[in-house]
Formats: sequence, structure tokens, C-alpha cells
Amino acid sequence: MKKSDKILITGASGFIGSRLLKMLYELGYTNLRATSNSRGLRNDFDGCEKVEHLKGDLQDAVFCNKVSKSVDVIFHCAANTSNALDTKFNPLLHVTPNIEMNVNLMEQSWKNKVRKFMFISSNTTYPDMGDEPCREDMEVQTQDIVPVYKAVGWMKRYCETLCDFFSNQIELFIPPKKGRSHILRIIRELLEFKPLNKSTNISVPLEFISSILKKKAIVFLLSDFLDDKYEKNLRVASNKHDLTGIRVFDKSEESIINLGFVSFFDIETGKNRFINTSSKKTRSAFSKYFYEKQSEFLNIFKMNGAGTINCCVDESYVKKLLAYFKARA
Repeated sequence: MKKSDKILITGASGFIGSRLLKMLYELGYTNLRATSNSRGLRNDFDGCEKVEHLKGDLQDAVFCNKVSKSVDVIFHCAANTSNALDTKFNPLLHVTPNIEMNVNLMEQSWKNKVRKFMFISSNTTYPDMGDEPCREDMEVQTQDIVPVYKAVGWMKRYCETLCDFFSNQIELFIPPKKGRSHILRIIRELLEFKPLNKSTNISVPLEFISSILKKKAIVFLLSDFLDDKYEKNLRVASNKHDLTGIRVFDKSEESIINLGFVSFFDIETGKNRFINTSSKKTRSAFSKYFYEKQSEFLNIFKMNGAGTINCCVDESYVKKLLAYFKARA
């Protein structure tokens, strides 16, 4: 974290938030923004008046979008505690507003491309380890806990999981279901969904399905597979699920035509680059990369017991799938 970073502290009038705000300012982080619901900031340090202070409700997605704009780092300390004591009789009174607030801020922060998001959890989520540190993969606290805080612990753990989802940039997840309406929904999403992220990271969806799908499932992974370092997550996913990789490619990717100097646009990075296509060495390297990636895809999936389908964009995917299933029958 750099001193020039724009830093947002939510819940800055609370116990943790106010002390964190003061500490950051004293450490030289002066580009600070703070939020509170109704109370003002605690004016207990020199420079407090220089902090940008915004009052509002984080359950409001519009306010979350406003406070997270142009921000580099977020310390999310805010929590709705107004109905905490009533959770023994009605857990949703406390849990629902907090989940709504956390989801709104995470989603808007992700849309605004916030670089780092620190979520302040709760000791009600983790078992009492005494002086030993807790790990995030530990089971949720269920023993020797005041009943009213059980719902809080589960709520915080759920929000921790949401942090993982957003940090891994999973833009859309449709839980598996049966029925015609579910198939139509998948088709609609495939046609209408507009992804925000244009880069390729095959490890992310592989890791995601390994963690979210507990039962064995039939999984199809569609990609051009022009990516590296996904074998480890592929191995884990293929051990748990019946995995098939469908490699989609265009014939124009196999070789490059001699057209002299040509400007190419990289859709993933957004950069333009001039390539000398008249160079035999360049054309050879282009083709070599294509076939290396094709071979790498086939070998990695085969070694990990997963199926493969190569499908060109001008080929019938129906025939490809029928032939694949017939061979497996």
C-alpha cells in the first residue's frame, strides 16, 4: 500500500474504524475517505478535519458506488449492530441488513476496480484458540458461544466467502438445476451477459468449481486455453468432477498471412502493436505458438484424466459433442 493511495475506511465512527483512521493518518496516509451512518468522526487527532467524510447507508448500492469510486484500498469496518440482541428470536433482523450492505459494497468496489478490499470479520466466526492464531479454513464457531452471536458468526463467514468470489473475479454463477426453464436461463445469460473482465485466467473458474460444487458434477470448460499455470487447479477439479475441456479456436489463429506491417489490437490488454508479418521468422513463431498451446491443452487434460474436444468456430459443435459422447459410451 502506497502513501499516495486513496483509502476508504467504512464504519469510521466505530471502535475499530476510528482507531484505524487515526493510525493511518499518523503513518502518513493522508488521502483518506471515511464513511459513517449517522454519527460524525471522532475528532481525536490532529488532521481529522482533512479526512473526506461521507455520511450514508451502505445498504444503498448507489451510495456504495459513490464512496468506492477512485479508491485504491478499502478497509471495510462497518457493521449494522442495531438488532444484534434480537437475533436469538429472529436472526434475520441482524443478518439480512449486514449481508445486503456487504454485498453492495463488494460488488460496487469490484465494478470500480478497487485494488484491495480488506473485510473485518468477527471472532464469533472462529473457535477459541487461546493464544494460538486462527486460520481462515477453520470450522465456524459453534461451541461455548452466546446464542445471539451464532447468526453473526455464520453471517461473517458467508461474507468472507463472498470476498473470495469477488477477488477471483467470478462474474456470473448459475447454480446447477434441472428443467427447461433453467436451460433457457443459461442460454439467455450466454447471449446477453456482458463480462467486465477481458483477461484469461483458467485457474480461477477451476478453483471456483472445486470449492463451490461439493457433489460430483459433469463440468465443461470452454476456452481458447491460451493461458499458463492452470494444471494444478485442473488436477484438483478433475479429481472431484467429470471434467471436459472444449477448446474453441479459429483457423486464422493457425498461421498469419504476409501483409507487411500490420497493427494488431490485443483485446485482453487493450494495447496496439505493430507486427512485421512479412518476416518468415515472425510467421513461423506465430504458428509454433498455436500448435504448442494445442499440444499443451491435450497433454495436460489427458494426464489428469479429463476429456478434450477441439472445435473450430466454423465446425458443427453438435457433431463434435455427439462424437465425443459416443466415444465415451
